Amino acid sequence: MKRCPTCQGKAAIWCKQCNGTGTVGNLLVGFTKCSRCDGLGEHKCPNCHGKGVVAS
Repeated sequence: MKRCPTCQGKAAIWCKQCNGTGTVGNLLVGFTKCSRCDGLGEHKCPNCHGKGVVAS
């Protein structure tokens, strides 16, 4: 097994929709919880399925 090259072994990748903040919006209309990552700011890595390692 080797460290996943997609998430660098962290088992998660940052959410592109909210840039890892967990919220979307702006100062004029306000902020809401990101619906894509459910406010976590990251997703389970699609390459290693959240394990952090892949087969060598």
